[in-house]
Amino acid sequence: MNYNHFKNYAIKYYLKYYPSKNKLLERLTQKFKISLEIANKIILELEEDNIILEEKVIEEKIKHLISKWKNVNYIKINLIKKQFNQKIILEKLNKYSQNKSVLPEDFIINKIITYKQKTKSKNYIRQKLIERKEDKTIINKLLEEHYFSEEEQENLEINYNKLKQRNKTEKQILDNLTRAGFNFWEILKIIKK
Repeated sequence: MNYNHFKNYAIKYYLKYYPSKNKLLERLTQKFKISLEIANKIILELEEDNIILEEKVIEEKIKHLISKWKNVNYIKINLIKKQFNQKIILEKLNKYSQNKSVLPEDFIINKIITYKQKTKSKNYIRQKLIERKEDKTIINKLLEEHYFSEEEQENLEINYNKLKQRNKTEKQILDNLTRAGFNFWEILKIIKK
């Protein structure tokens, strides 16, 4: 096998999977047992020919993951695992999510509804959804619009009754419901009924 064979393979592999340069380098050296020097030369030529555009690939992968409702931490970890340049990942993520949430409103509303149906408290939902300070404002706004105090009270009563049926003590019930994010004083009112 010759140099052109390795280069053609690198082009096909890159255009099929759009891996990071590091992943492509690893693939070439493992598959063909070629030296690091030759693999680096191939990658450098592909960059000069504008075949490898790592920044563009990172940006497109970020957009794709955001469209799949993935949060910033998930995106960052996913791309780092795929051996993309961490500095470029952070630059692109910061540019894309600059002081605003990357979570779409539909996603947040669906999550709120799902958690409500699972009888979760407002605080529990808030803790699950808020990962970055940029998410806090929109999540709090949507929680207020889609999760009313009557529903919180109803979910508290459902959870209380479940625990009561399991023969939990008042202290155990109080501990469990407090950890679940329900208001301490509201829990006491129900226990003292």
